[in-house]
Amino acid sequence: MLEEENTFEAETLDEAVEVTEDIEAVDTTTYPEEEVINGDFGWETNDISDSWNLDSESLDIDSFDFWWVSDSINWDFMSAMQMSTSDIVTSCIIFVWTIICRWRMFEKAGLPGWGAIIPFYDIYLRFKMAWRSWRWVLSLLFPPLFLIMTIVSYFDISKRFGHSGWFGLGLLFLNPIFIGILAFDKSVYTPKHSA
Repeated sequence: MLEEENTFEAETLDEAVEVTEDIEAVDTTTYPEEEVINGDFGWETNDISDSWNLDSESLDIDSFDFWWVSDSINWDFMSAMQMSTSDIVTSCIIFVWTIICRWRMFEKAGLPGWGAIIPFYDIYLRFKMAWRSWRWVLSLLFPPLFLIMTIVSYFDISKRFGHSGWFGLGLLFLNPIFIGILAFDKSVYTPKHSA
């Protein structure tokens, strides 16, 4: 049937035999009308909701090829995880800047500046600078509470250096900029005993 529809011109007899064999090798399997009506291989469409419903009796899992799903997921994950060199350099610069500013800020408050480079101890020093108890560091065990206590401590630190609540908002949302201002401006820390 396909041989009659396809016409070709072959220069040699060998070419004609090759093309005829290729045409005969084409899969001419016909599928039952039920599968053609219901959609491709057992998937039915619902005209009302336009959603796909699975017909489990006619579904053959082995016939599906899921390679494209895994490739697209891996590609999306990898592209989301990629960082350019400039992103890494910018992050490192902000990190070092923050350490320098915290060191200077702790020294202005009469606390050891080297505490800025020690994890968890710097949080303790920040709460101490805000006149809060050492027990506030335990809020690290419950992250939502720690977030609230961090917000409160930024507003308290702003007050201890003689700035307004607006400056506390700056410490919260634009931290690298505002701790730089706090570290290198002329503001003076008010110790707890003098208040």
